[in-house]
Amino acid sequence: MSTEMEKPLFLFPIVLLISFWVNGQNAYLSDKNLNFLVNKKFSGLVTGTSSSTLVSNYASFDPVAGSFTFKGSLPMQRDTDKAAFSFLTFRIEGDLISNSYAALFQNSALNTNALIDAQYHFRLNRSFKRENHLSTDEAELELKRQMLLSNATFKLSKAQNIISSLTEDRDLTQIKLRLVTTDLNRKRDSIACLQNHLAFEVHNNNEENIKTLSDSLTSLLKRANDAIEDSALKRRKIDSLNYLITKPSDAILIESNKITDEYQQKLRALNDSATLTGLRFGWFTIISGASKKKYYTFDAGAPFETQIQKKELSAFKVGLAWNYYSEKSFPKRIFFMNLGVVRYRDNNTALLSTQDVTEEKVVINSGGDTTRKVSKTYKAYTDSIAEFQVWDFFANFYFLRSLKNSAFHVFPSFDVYDKGKSLLNIGAGYLISFKNQKKDNPIINAEGYVQFNDLFNHLEGKAPFWNRNEIGVRFTIPFYFFN
Repeated sequence: MSTEMEKPLFLFPIVLLISFWVNGQNAYLSDKNLNFLVNKKFSGLVTGTSSSTLVSNYASFDPVAGSFTFKGSLPMQRDTDKAAFSFLTFRIEGDLISNSYAALFQNSALNTNALIDAQYHFRLNRSFKRENHLSTDEAELELKRQMLLSNATFKLSKAQNIISSLTEDRDLTQIKLRLVTTDLNRKRDSIACLQNHLAFEVHNNNEENIKTLSDSLTSLLKRANDAIEDSALKRRKIDSLNYLITKPSDAILIESNKITDEYQQKLRALNDSATLTGLRFGWFTIISGASKKKYYTFDAGAPFETQIQKKELSAFKVGLAWNYYSEKSFPKRIFFMNLGVVRYRDNNTALLSTQDVTEEKVVINSGGDTTRKVSKTYKAYTDSIAEFQVWDFFANFYFLRSLKNSAFHVFPSFDVYDKGKSLLNIGAGYLISFKNQKKDNPIINAEGYVQFNDLFNHLEGKAPFWNRNEIGVRFTIPFYFFN
C-alpha cells in the first residue's frame, strides 16, 4: 500500500474520535437538543397533543342542530431541532346546507353561519428559552454519553483490521455457496426424475398418482427457485467482499460511516430522553378568522310587509398575540400567559335570544266553504341588533401550583369600539382537566368562570356592578400539565 493510501486511513479514525470527543463535551443539552424538547412541548400546547409527532385533528357533525365542526393542525417544518419552528391550527364550523354536509362555500359565497378560524404559531430564532435540570441527571447523562463514546472508539479501532474479517466472511460465504450449489444440483436431478415419472403416469391416465406427483413437483420447484435466489445473493455478496478486500480504504470508510451513524442515532435518542426540571420559552400567534351570519328580525311596530326582515353580516377578525410558558418541577408549578390584540367586526346576536314568529297564509276554495292554512315559522330576533367594529386588547394568565391537573385563570380585556365606547372587563376561572381512564391522558378541559363586564359602566346601564356579569362553564382542547 502506498504512503498516500496509508495516511488517510490512519487519520480517518482520529478525526472521528475528535468529533465524538467534541460532542461529548457539550453542556447538559446543546441548542439543537434543547430546541427539540422545547418544540415538543410547544406543539403539545398549540395542538392539544402530548407528542410533537402527533397532531390533534377531529371532525364532528350534529344533524339535530344542523351544524358541523372540524379542527386540525399541522407543523410547517419537519426539522424539530430548529428554533424557528411553527404550527398552523385551524377550526371550521358551519351549517349543513344543500347536498353537502360540509359545504363552506355556496355559489362562491361563504356558507350561512360558517366560521373559518386559523392561527399561526411560530417561534423566532432568538425567541427566549431557558432550561433547568438536576446535577444528578447531568452526571448520569454524561456517563451514558461516555459509554457510547467508548463503544464507538472500540469499534473504530477494530475497523482498522476489517480486511481480515472481510476475508473470513468471504471464505465462509464461498463455502456456503458451494453447499447451496450442491443442494440445488440435487434438487434439479430430483425434478428431472419427477417429471419423467409424471409423464409416465399421465400416459397411463392414473389420476391419483398424477395429483400426488404434481404436488411434489410444485413444492420441489419452489425450493429450487429459493436456492437459486440464495445462491445469487451469495455471489453478489462475494463480489462485494472481493471489491472491498482489494480497496481497503473504501472498506474502512464504509465501516467507519456505519459506526458513526449508529453512534449519532443512539446519542440523539439519549439527548432526546433528557429530563428537564424547568423550561421557559415564548412564541407569537397570528390570529385570523371569518364568518357569515344570516338571521331574521321582527319588529311589530313596523308596516306589516316589513315586520320580518332577513339580514346578513360578514364578520372577521385578525390579530397578533405573544405567548410565554414557564414550567418547574421542584416545586411543581406552571405559568402560562399571552398578551394580544384583535381587530374584529361582529354584532350582538350572540347575546340575544330568538322568538318563534309564525306567518300563515289562508287559501279559500272557489265555493268559499273550505279553507287551508300554510304556515312558516321564523326564528327571529325581536331586540335591537347592533353591529360594531372593535379593537380588543386581551390577556390570559394561567397559574398551576399543585399535583392536580387544575389551574387558576385570570383573563382581563379592554374593548375599544369605533363609535367611541370602551369597555374594561375582567374574569376569573378554575380549569380542570379530565383524563382518559385507559391512557391517562387529558381528553377535555372544563372551566367554570365568572366575568365582570364594563367595569366603569360606559354603557350607562342601570344594573349595578355585581349584576353586570357572565357566569358559565366552557370547554377547551387538552392542556397538558408536566408532560
